[in-house]
Amino acid sequence: MMVCGGGLVRIGWGWQTGFNRLLFFIGGIGVTLGSAYQWKSASDPSAQLPADWIVWVVTTMALISIGSMGMTVIGVG
Repeated sequence: MMVCGGGLVRIGWGWQTGFNRLLFFIGGIGVTLGSAYQWKSASDPSAQLPADWIVWVVTTMALISIGSMGMTVIGVG
């Protein structure tokens, strides 16, 4: 997942369009941070559930990613 998030960051970094570039970049950072948190907390059995703010950040980043992919498919941006 961290590699996929890094790929999204790289796609967002390299594109020339403004809004899609921003959405891919933000979505990639969200995927990377969510994966890093999961990797860090997997070795700690006391942290079964993430903090509430982590859930909201990951959900927001996922929605932004879905929105940017939808905009790319329909050709907006």
